[in-house]
Amino acid sequence: CVPVVPWLIKNIIYCGNPFFPFAASVFGMPDGYTKEMISNFLADTHPQGGFISWIRHPLDLPRGELESSALFPPLLFIILPMLPYIWKLSPATRIISAFLISGWLLWSFASSMPRFLIPVFPAASLLMAEICEKMPCKIKRTFQASMLAMCVLSFVMLFAMNSNHGRAFVFFNKMTEDEYLAHLNQMYPFPVWRAIDYINRIQPENSKIMFLGDSRSFYLKRSNAAASVFNTEPLAKYAAKAENAYEMYKMLRQDGFTHLLFNPGEGIRNKRYMQFSEERTRKNFNDFYAGFTEVSFAENQSINGNIANTVFVMRLTDSPQGGMPANYFDIMLNNEEKKKQN
Repeated sequence: CVPVVPWLIKNIIYCGNPFFPFAASVFGMPDGYTKEMISNFLADTHPQGGFISWIRHPLDLPRGELESSALFPPLLFIILPMLPYIWKLSPATRIISAFLISGWLLWSFASSMPRFLIPVFPAASLLMAEICEKMPCKIKRTFQASMLAMCVLSFVMLFAMNSNHGRAFVFFNKMTEDEYLAHLNQMYPFPVWRAIDYINRIQPENSKIMFLGDSRSFYLKRSNAAASVFNTEPLAKYAAKAENAYEMYKMLRQDGFTHLLFNPGEGIRNKRYMQFSEERTRKNFNDFYAGFTEVSFAENQSINGNIANTVFVMRLTDSPQGGMPANYFDIMLNNEEKKKQN
């Protein structure tokens, strides 16, 4: 329990709820969050739809049937032949096996993200090593060959992923750093680099950027506010707090913000628009978007020759000039409402 304490304290400080996003009915909902946002998050990360689904998940996980589990190794199928040898473990290894089993069970009730299982992997490795030593010679060799094959397969898949990202091309001078940061790939289909580069080159050093739809601000050399995919959009918090769009604009300007960096494609991919679904939040955002922003930069991003996304840099102003691009977040919210009606 001790390793969990810092996380619980952090949740109390930021959310007023040590078990957030769980137990919201007991501790209340933090500012900037809605019940719909929490339910959508839990739906994305929690795999079990009932007792039968929970029973099936050890089989579904290595077969890639769960969200984000396509690259999960067939760990269960390798562990099954080891079960008859568990009773021969030393007392110390039994403690390790208890940690592994309890970690897996806690994870299975809370998440579907395989990476959250990483803390138990070292325990699984130690357990497999001792069991392997207690196996008969022929079975031991077969087991070792299986483990070696899984390691080779993991390295091959890792190499394939890195090749898809284009990292090797930069290393071998087949692609410049600028080209790499701007190119579309499977893991990050709508990069924001061109907009960041524009801000770094053109906008004054005292500019302050509000991110919307994207969380990757690493290369930006200006003060900024961005949220991870698991946290609330900062702009949604302003929209929820303000009485109207003008007050929202004044609050942003008082906090020093000069520009909005809007990546609709990435925001839609991660359903960031759902954070603006509450009535007042949505109205304030829509009015602010239409009446207090002006496009300074736009980059069209194409997939197979068709425009799939446009990244914008917008200046915050109370007298915008020119037409505004479509409010993609509001369009997606309208689509969600139509789905519910159907």
